[in-house]
Amino acid sequence: MRLNNYQVPNTSLRIRARLNIESQELSGDSSASDTAHKGIKPKVFTASFIVDQKEPDELTEFIRIVEQVSENGEPVVYEIQDATANAMNVRQVIFDGEVSVNEISSERAWQVSFGLREKFSVPEKVEERQAVNPIENAESPTTVPIASVDDSEEVELTSFEKVLQRVENAITPTPDNETA
Repeated sequence: MRLNNYQVPNTSLRIRARLNIESQELSGDSSASDTAHKGIKPKVFTASFIVDQKEPDELTEFIRIVEQVSENGEPVVYEIQDATANAMNVRQVIFDGEVSVNEISSERAWQVSFGLREKFSVPEKVEERQAVNPIENAESPTTVPIASVDDSEEVELTSFEKVLQRVENAITPTPDNETA
């Protein structure tokens, strides 16, 4: 396993991957089996390897890599090169969860275990695109230009419009015919 330019010690290296497809049961108190899909979560890897106690610098270097943070204090995102990660279409990871170092006294070695979580997963990228695209792809409503009306010009009304004008004048309150 390689994380950027760092080669993870590969003595007894074991990798386990997990993909969580989250759903929520919708049955309530009934015996129905309906569920709501809540998304595909980032893939998670757990790995372990052994470091000989005669090589403490290997452990020290690994811990230094684990503790690295970016300029803004976020965990460093690593490009991963590993057969399991490649098979699961994972390209970037961050350290996640617990890092444990256990002494194996019978072998004078340390058993090191750690977790990695996928960063910028394929479902995450798809969701991000879907969140942006509806706005970009939304059809704009067809607008009909409205002609501006210039009130300064006298417009000759048809006979029907004249009748409507008289009705409007009769029902529109004016200071003279307002009721208090």
